[in-house]
Amino acid sequence: MVGSYPLVAYRGWIGGIVSVDARHESRLADAGRATYYLVTLVLQLIPSSIAAGMGVYVGVDAWRALRKPRSDTWLGFSKDRVRDAARSYVIATPLFLVASLWEFLVR
Repeated sequence: MVGSYPLVAYRGWIGGIVSVDARHESRLADAGRATYYLVTLVLQLIPSSIAAGMGVYVGVDAWRALRKPRSDTWLGFSKDRVRDAARSYVIATPLFLVASLWEFLVR
């Protein structure tokens, strides 16, 4: 649970690094390249945020279950939280596909 926050910070740091290309020029200097880069970043950020958010959501619930055990669990996780996570991945997976297709086909 707590480990996900440094991971998000690391991803943001990497996002800043990849905004500079191999020639050490900013991808944001040219309007066309900036649009492509920012759209790609947003398309990847949305499903990543959904997946990370659900991981935190399920993790917090699992942590709470250690203190106050519940009977409606599956593999130690609350069944309703697992269903919510499954629904979110049904949404996030096609969004990852759209982001990947955008990144590799539009370029």
